[in-house]
Amino acid sequence: MSVELLAPVGNYESFIGAINEGADAIYIGGNKFSARASCENFSDIQFQNMIDYAHEYGVKFYVAFNTLIKQNELKEAFEYGIKLYNMGVDALIVQDTGLINMFTKFKECEVHASTQLSIHNLKGAQYFEDQGVKRVVVSRELSIEDIKIISEKVETEGFVHGSICVSYSGQCTMSGLIAERSGNRGRCAQPCRMEYSLINKNGQEFKNGFLMSPKDLMTINILPKLLKETKIKSLKIEGRMKRGEYVVNTVKAYRNFIDKIQKNIKITKEDVKAKEEDLLRVFNREGFTNGYMLGYEGEKFLSVNNPKNQGVYIGTALQDGSVILKADVSLGDGISFGDNGFILTKILNGKDKISEAKSDMKVKLFPNKFSKGDRLFKTNDQKFEKELRKSFENEYVIKNYLKARFEFIPNKPMVLELFSEKYDFSVKVFGDVVEEFNNIPISKERLIEKICKGRVGSFSIDSVEIFYEEGYINISKVNEIRRNALNEFREKLVNKFHKNLKYDFEENFESKTRIQNSDEEKYFVFVSTDDQFNVVYKKGFRNIIISPFMYNRKINFEKILSFEDLNLYIKFPTIIKEYEFEKIFNVFQKFEKNIKGIMTSNAGIIKHFKNSNLEIIGDYKLNIFNSMATKFYEEINVFTVSIELCEKEIEDLSKNSDKNLCMFVYGKPDVMVSEYCPIGTFVGKRSLNKNCSRPCIKDDFYLKDRKDNKLLLTTSINCKVSTYKEEPINLINEIPNMRKNNINIFRLDFIDETYKQTEKILDYLIHRKSFKNVFKGNYYKPVD
Repeated sequence: MSVELLAPVGNYESFIGAINEGADAIYIGGNKFSARASCENFSDIQFQNMIDYAHEYGVKFYVAFNTLIKQNELKEAFEYGIKLYNMGVDALIVQDTGLINMFTKFKECEVHASTQLSIHNLKGAQYFEDQGVKRVVVSRELSIEDIKIISEKVETEGFVHGSICVSYSGQCTMSGLIAERSGNRGRCAQPCRMEYSLINKNGQEFKNGFLMSPKDLMTINILPKLLKETKIKSLKIEGRMKRGEYVVNTVKAYRNFIDKIQKNIKITKEDVKAKEEDLLRVFNREGFTNGYMLGYEGEKFLSVNNPKNQGVYIGTALQDGSVILKADVSLGDGISFGDNGFILTKILNGKDKISEAKSDMKVKLFPNKFSKGDRLFKTNDQKFEKELRKSFENEYVIKNYLKARFEFIPNKPMVLELFSEKYDFSVKVFGDVVEEFNNIPISKERLIEKICKGRVGSFSIDSVEIFYEEGYINISKVNEIRRNALNEFREKLVNKFHKNLKYDFEENFESKTRIQNSDEEKYFVFVSTDDQFNVVYKKGFRNIIISPFMYNRKINFEKILSFEDLNLYIKFPTIIKEYEFEKIFNVFQKFEKNIKGIMTSNAGIIKHFKNSNLEIIGDYKLNIFNSMATKFYEEINVFTVSIELCEKEIEDLSKNSDKNLCMFVYGKPDVMVSEYCPIGTFVGKRSLNKNCSRPCIKDDFYLKDRKDNKLLLTTSINCKVSTYKEEPINLINEIPNMRKNNINIFRLDFIDETYKQTEKILDYLIHRKSFKNVFKGNYYKPVD
């Protein structure tokens, strides 16, 4: 099976290097709406030239359009996407479901569902395929078996190398709430790379360090297994913000192994070790991880001591300041120890100054800023990277050779036809008329030499079939017909990808109708404990949401089911892998006959219940940013608006939506959903070869940050972890303003509040008392 190697591009060096090293496709951010906002920006002319350049080599050109789009950006985003399609991009990688809904209206537009959509089960993948998506980029948290299940039915792309988010991509709002820099908008402040302590409710500390910082993914050692056991279509390398040297290094390594696998050439342990060492030399965080490809790795998954590039270990400083080298070093290399580092300016071998030192040599390195016992790492390998840079120093290194038929007959125009078995077309160009010769004719050999001379872009002529009779013409005319033919061939090739899509945004996508909600306010209340339910019920609230899928539950579900005057809703886990559905539905069946509806953000669950009689409430984890996103999910009855929207953005959305919108007005937000579990890793001792002891069933656990904020961790029966912000969002004071914007449905979540805390919140709500000094999330602080 042919598999695509997909390379990241964040600058022009990466672009040239990726193509020169054999990438089958590249993905890049445009000037707008890309999840890597700090990458190099290209002008429209540069971008068009890059698209055409890639297509000369048969390399597909994808544009990452993977951010959430606010209502007032929708028209601009759509028009920009159509502009990119018209320029010839092969596909857009899209997160925003509103944009997916619009782009898939055009059969000429290929759309790939971004990993930011957290697609992790077959039904979810099929849901997006049903909506017109050509390919899904699956979550990084999947195992080879998970990928196998999806890829057998749906075209699948998956990450095989690079940085990993500790949260399922698209399910993290921590950065937006802390720093107004949304990870869903390409501005993540990376709070997961900060230091945390894992504690229980009594304050006992179990582990301190960079507990939420994963190592980078690396699958070179398991690539044969991945390709043999799945039908994955595209292998994706992460790294649009990384340097050209990184892109060259990773593409070269994976290209080499893919080619060997497809040619049935055995890959030895020595081959794997050599490639791993090369990959380590450019970027790593305490080594690499296979992610979840082979299962749950435990602490091996994390870079607990250093969240930055660690480099390659070169030795430990001795008493006299010398180092017995474990790896080669050269002048100009970057060296680090602890949080410090330096550029290597001098190497002493005894008393001799040397420019390079080999492994096993005992040398002194300068400037000597380290102390005895310090572990030294080479973070920048100048000699190695200089070699890598050669890959992007020159354009058009690889030639596309064409065959030619050339007619050179007196009293007739020259005719040059270009073709190749590689392409499904040819071009024929006519030149000036050949004259009869007076003295010496132009020889056949000289004509062939001139036809094969030079290039246009990547195209050159390497063989000529000539129909020749002696004659004469100015040699410049031969050069001219060659240039014209090559230009025409190139233009014909690249123009095949250009489109001329027409659209009318206002006519096709602006909402013509709008629901006028009633004056009656409607409240949905999520409860986690018996105390919370008791006070919520006592205060007269009857639309109750529960989740029977959580561990360490403090709620009597049988008691709740005995109440006949409830409108009960079951909240499903955000993440449910394919093999976990049976377990989840075994629990759900106990409630199915007693409920009015469900709450979910899981596309697989939405697909499962799309034809049921149950009311479906979309959770805020759906990331609803605009009115077109509500049209994407036709099955959903009520949409909880994203908690990352501000007041004005919510107003814009409500004015343009014809759907029932719900506002999250109170509760600790679930800011991160993870496959990785700090509790299971450091307390339950879970790893590839050991099951977890399930301490989360018996105790409450928190992550304590450097400011002593305690982030509650909850776990589900399918071992997914939710991280809650310490301070709840409280927008109850803002309900009157929301009513003016035609929103009359509101939601409150009680997570770990006591009876008295719950009662106080509801009393303030009922009697419209004013809260002071409460956290309002992004309501008045819009995210970038």
